[in-house]
Amino acid sequence: MSNFENSSEGKRLLKAIGLRIQNDLYKQERSVEDLSLDCGVARSTLREIIAGRSNPRLMTLHSVAVSLGYTGVADFLTKVEKRQG
Repeated sequence: MSNFENSSEGKRLLKAIGLRIQNDLYKQERSVEDLSLDCGVARSTLREIIAGRSNPRLMTLHSVAVSLGYTGVADFLTKVEKRQG
């Protein structure tokens, strides 16, 4: 069985998550540093997620999503999936 994270579909999803965060930060005129302080996630971790090189834990993604104004991780991922599909 293949590892989803390393599959092309998994890599696309991680890139889409990162792009959604980056776009939301741009629209809100916020920096990675602002988001880091707001959600309590290290800047370096956020940068890796935004670059699509990191598979964030569920609670990390939830904290980021809420800090970006989503109701939770499910709301955030719905927006990611709509853009991807």
